[in-house]
Amino acid sequence: MNLNDLALMTRAKAVDTMSGLRWSGTCPVCDSPAMHIIQDPAGGWTMECLYSNCTETQILNTLNVKHEDVIASDPKIEEKAQQILLNLQAKDDAQERHARLKAAQSVDQIELVTAKELLSEDIADATYLVDRLWPTGGNVLLAAQAKAGKSTLSLNLTKAIATGTRFLGQFETAQPAGNIGIVDLELNRGQLQQWMRGVGVDQDNVVIFPMRGRASAIAGSILDPQARRAFAAQLRDANISVLIIDPLSVLLNSIGIDENSNTEVGRFLRAGLAELREEAGITEMLVIHHAGHSAQRGRGASVIMDWPDALWTLTVDNGSEDLDDTGDEDTATRFLTARGRDVHMPETALTFNENTKTLTVEQVGMSKRKLAYWKSQSRAAQAIMGALHDAGGSIEGKRELQQAASMSGASMKAPLERLIESGWVTEGQVVRGRKTTYSLTDEGAALAVEADADPGEIGRAAATRPLQ
Repeated sequence: MNLNDLALMTRAKAVDTMSGLRWSGTCPVCDSPAMHIIQDPAGGWTMECLYSNCTETQILNTLNVKHEDVIASDPKIEEKAQQILLNLQAKDDAQERHARLKAAQSVDQIELVTAKELLSEDIADATYLVDRLWPTGGNVLLAAQAKAGKSTLSLNLTKAIATGTRFLGQFETAQPAGNIGIVDLELNRGQLQQWMRGVGVDQDNVVIFPMRGRASAIAGSILDPQARRAFAAQLRDANISVLIIDPLSVLLNSIGIDENSNTEVGRFLRAGLAELREEAGITEMLVIHHAGHSAQRGRGASVIMDWPDALWTLTVDNGSEDLDDTGDEDTATRFLTARGRDVHMPETALTFNENTKTLTVEQVGMSKRKLAYWKSQSRAAQAIMGALHDAGGSIEGKRELQQAASMSGASMKAPLERLIESGWVTEGQVVRGRKTTYSLTDEGAALAVEADADPGEIGRAAATRPLQ
């Protein structure tokens, strides 16, 4: 063995010295930290314990080592090696001191107040970038079922925020602190251009990162500290305050992260994205993710669901005959749900205008079950209006109307009342001894020849059309 091995046996560290080589460690005889191993320039070496005056023979016997079995180190090589070791030890010590300093500073940041003091504070009410859906300063995760139209929804969202108009025709949007950035990892430039033009996303305050096929460049710039600083500088230079990433899975896969690993995904979200947001001055972030097989949550690690302040879920109802007569996934109704901190929107049907590529909400809370009921009622109303239309616009007698519409009195009562309240059918004045006459109004006559019904708009063209 050489002196380095002996130094390891006594947990001795290299000591900087002007002449010769020296290690300082723990004496195996008295267990004091005052043992030294010294090699002189000529190649000789000795051991000593300055605390209890333990002799070299006592130390070596305790270690079961003979003096002649230990070879002195090459002074030139050892001096360089010891200097490198000293630098490494200094680095380790510096890191340990830095960690202890941060820990001490963290303790100073711990705050406590009494419940009475906290309740007495004048704290402003929660504010929103998108009313009731996206809190100011919040992270949103949009978990979208396959082919549900996540890109269409995100572009509608972008347009609403960029123009200060209502999202889905219902939810007020606030003016963002800066521009809106979209990191698109799925669409090619042609598709992206076509869809943006269709929805009407052409504002100067929208910045696009068309990165299909280059997701690893974005992912690497999020995880690597040096690259992240450069990416953050780009975002700051573009004055981006709202960042949308579409989708998360492409980012993770591009750098080999298992989306089912809480450790790996958690590091990406809580360290990488969180640090990027802080360094770039991003105030709000929306990340789009593919939903799992149940379509009720995002697929992969559970930490994905823990990360956002608000979770939006976009689903397609393609399994109910009541909701989609064609059974076609492209024309099936889409539903959006939102929940989170100060966020709650129950499952709500979306309406799509194929000409303007605009998504709207006719009634918040129009769930699958409610929509099924309204559509069944719509078909009943169409049967009544169709019977009146086929009879030339009017039918005398309620029983006659039931027979013409092939309905029972119970099934006709509610839809007939709604048609009368809507002003599409009139009920003649009841005269004793005479049957009541039911007639289409001019508007009702026009609606009677229209196609499928929308919830609340009997007879108007259905607003569910193919989404991208």
